[in-house]
Amino acid sequence: MGSYLVSSCLERIFSYLLEEEEELQCKESKTKNYKLINLYSCTLVSRYWCKISTPVLYSYPFHNFRNISYGVNVPLFIFTYKFYNYYKLIRTLLKCIPRSEINKGKVYNEQKLTSPPTFNYISFIRGLIVDKLLFEPQEVCIYYKETWLSDNYDPERITTESAIQMMNQFVKFLFNNCNNLEILEFPYFPKFNVFNNVITSLISTNNNGNNKIAKLREFHFKNHSNLKPISQILSTISKNSYNIKFLYNEDINNTYVANHLSHLISKQNNLRYLILSKSINRLDSPNLPNVENIEDCIFKSLYIQRDSLKVLELKNFCFANMDQNALNSLSMLENLSELKLINCSYIMAIKSNLIYWAKNLTKLETVEFKPAIISNPETQQTELDIPEDFLIRLFESSSRTLTKLVLEYEYDQNIKITRNIHLLLRSLAYLVIPETYELNSILHSCHKLVYVLILTNNINKPKYSEFYRSSVDEPFVKSKFPYFNYY
Repeated sequence: MGSYLVSSCLERIFSYLLEEEEELQCKESKTKNYKLINLYSCTLVSRYWCKISTPVLYSYPFHNFRNISYGVNVPLFIFTYKFYNYYKLIRTLLKCIPRSEINKGKVYNEQKLTSPPTFNYISFIRGLIVDKLLFEPQEVCIYYKETWLSDNYDPERITTESAIQMMNQFVKFLFNNCNNLEILEFPYFPKFNVFNNVITSLISTNNNGNNKIAKLREFHFKNHSNLKPISQILSTISKNSYNIKFLYNEDINNTYVANHLSHLISKQNNLRYLILSKSINRLDSPNLPNVENIEDCIFKSLYIQRDSLKVLELKNFCFANMDQNALNSLSMLENLSELKLINCSYIMAIKSNLIYWAKNLTKLETVEFKPAIISNPETQQTELDIPEDFLIRLFESSSRTLTKLVLEYEYDQNIKITRNIHLLLRSLAYLVIPETYELNSILHSCHKLVYVLILTNNINKPKYSEFYRSSVDEPFVKSKFPYFNYY
């Protein structure tokens, strides 16, 4: 019966098979790997199914290896067993390139003549990751040459120097011919001259007269110490991409970067998911909070996205000395459904400002909070920076909508917070909390709970205890599987 379905219907069905992995493989990675096994099976059913499913299968081929793209910080040959399938993908894509293109500069002297691939797989690509695996080919060409070279080339006749030239030419062709990018990620910075070539290729026009990133919907970017490429990429995206829905920027370290980022945010028409992470080296000290006004600069641009923004995650930010316009901008984000505050600083923040912001967050479904660890100069001890009044006000504002609460710390030093959970959050279904005497009251009052994770730093107890149940009518069962810390 599948053969009789029209192609547009089948394509829609296959698009739902582009699944994400159930487990997040890398802490630095903010989206999951794509799982392609089901889609690949569809290509084997019939020629008709193969024709329709293959473009979907090759839409985001590098995202099937996203965990290793974000996790490579050591010489590649150490992880030989992890990269074999990645370079098999390179071999497949290499077959799509005309020999005249790959042979520019006389890369090789002899070639084998094989039949061309069934499809031009490169033309299907909608997502690219600028990573070390492609842009530092020295180790690749030495340790993986026999894997990634296609059947057109004899590895024994290709020198290391020629292989490096071939890989560089492949990367150049790849970026020049991915004409309708939807996802672009920069977890790694190549050398500036190579980076400049990448940027130039992204803004060149495709066959329809549009630039390659006009349809960009996800942009992931990790800042670099060199400010020139940062301004170049952020300016390029701001001028050419206006429909980004998912924006992730990591390691914001000065006002210069914040200004460019603020401009990019304000240019988007329908931003829905925003993740911002300030450099850990810029985490403000208690006596000099928010000295560079990085937060103010970024927060002021958020009011433009007040209608569309649903998810906001902030890491290492400081809420002290907020400008009134920045505060007003935050308070306008009334449509947020998820708020994640990770390692942020609230010391010297004006409590009334934080409560004013919390008062307007009435539609939250998820709150995730992990406190920063601060040192008390008087006691010479460390403490958790927990703004209890702010969190309790959040509970009150979203008491009818909040279904997921994560308090990511290991001991209950704020009884006032946990005590208010069972009083205010009767709709909770998912809960992560530190070990607390209030647990029985929570379980008794929050009837919709199906998952509870209890964290503790007691050396005489397990670090965590995980409980779940299939429905609210069933008793809780202790999980046998390890809890994975996402932060």
